[in-house]
Amino acid sequence: LVMLQTAVRTFAEDLLDCLFPGERDINDQTPAGCFDGFDTIINNDISASRIRVSLGNYRATDTIAKPVDNNDTDAFDILLEFYQAANKMLRQSNAELLLPFDLGDAYDMAYFNKFKYKPTMDNYGRTILEGSGGKCQIVRSSVMGEGQRIVLTVPGNLDFGMNTLGDEEFVQVRTPYEDPNEIQFWIQGDYGCRIRSIHEKTFMVNDGSPVANALSGDYVS
Repeated sequence: LVMLQTAVRTFAEDLLDCLFPGERDINDQTPAGCFDGFDTIINNDISASRIRVSLGNYRATDTIAKPVDNNDTDAFDILLEFYQAANKMLRQSNAELLLPFDLGDAYDMAYFNKFKYKPTMDNYGRTILEGSGGKCQIVRSSVMGEGQRIVLTVPGNLDFGMNTLGDEEFVQVRTPYEDPNEIQFWIQGDYGCRIRSIHEKTFMVNDGSPVANALSGDYVS
């Protein structure tokens, strides 16, 4: 049982690694080829001009980096300016600003430089973007990898699902080899990501480029 749980856990870690950068490719025998992740969907929508400045769901930002000295507040200023540029309906919808962990660290450090105390948090310990009137929660996510992409959206707008309930726990143990001591753990399922709406009232992304996480598991092509 422990072995099966470990197999499922390892596979789940890889699915999370691919949640944003995944790109559907039947020739890719790793989880990275299982489905189009959120970054791939966003990139495709940008290429198709469904996400662009004139539609209000795309905005350029300067590079977000950790402060170079105790007076550097650029990371804080850039994130606040990005939020303030969003559609008013999005800004009043208790929005979430999704960003990689290192950009969240940059915000914290820049915030301290600006105000000389730690960032504002709500009653649940979640970081609130200063200047949003308590309307924007900063969500740091390891599954976004690294890079400069940030996403402002409403809760529940990004979906991940599967076609059959229980796929996330199903593991078949097979013995396809001549040596009975060699066994195979088979996990199979149809997975997919969806962004429900990219309308400016519910979604805005910057022009930053994402950098994918390395897969947690070991794969041989």
